Amino acid sequence: MYDPNAKTKIGINDTHHMNMDHSAYEGMVIDGKVDTVISRGQVVIEDDAQYVGQKGHGRYLKRGLSQYLV
Repeated sequence: MYDPNAKTKIGINDTHHMNMDHSAYEGMVIDGKVDTVISRGQVVIEDDAQYVGQKGHGRYLKRGLSQYLV
């Protein structure tokens, strides 16, 4: 679920969910906020960051190269 009226602050202690300690966008505030994520009919993220999905729920989708790389 996306709230276009909310604000999101980008930062290591705010929104980083990656194995890195910095971002070029550190400290920026952007429009919009994702609060809930639904995958194949099941809620997997709720309350803005709490993962509530089950291990093994995801699927690997093999992709080819981008059209810009071929």
